[in-house]
Amino acid sequence: MMKRSGLKEVVLYELIHLEKPKETDRDKALIAMPNEFDTGKFLSLVTESFGKSDRTAKYWLKKMVIRGQIIKKDHGYYEKVQLG
Repeated sequence: MMKRSGLKEVVLYELIHLEKPKETDRDKALIAMPNEFDTGKFLSLVTESFGKSDRTAKYWLKKMVIRGQIIKKDHGYYEKVQLG
């Protein structure tokens, strides 16, 4: 029979995971880019600095657009979203 966790343990577990999100390689790549950049520069950075594939870099761009971290200005051109 499994022991059930108490409410305190569940809340503590949730708080630990809500404190500060882990900075991912995708986040680090975005931070390293200038405010405006093109796909080629991003692909170069991701493949050379993080050892990821072109396909992964393009997937990251797509995810960042969906999450509102960057705006696709034109085909192959992006701009960081300024918060605040």
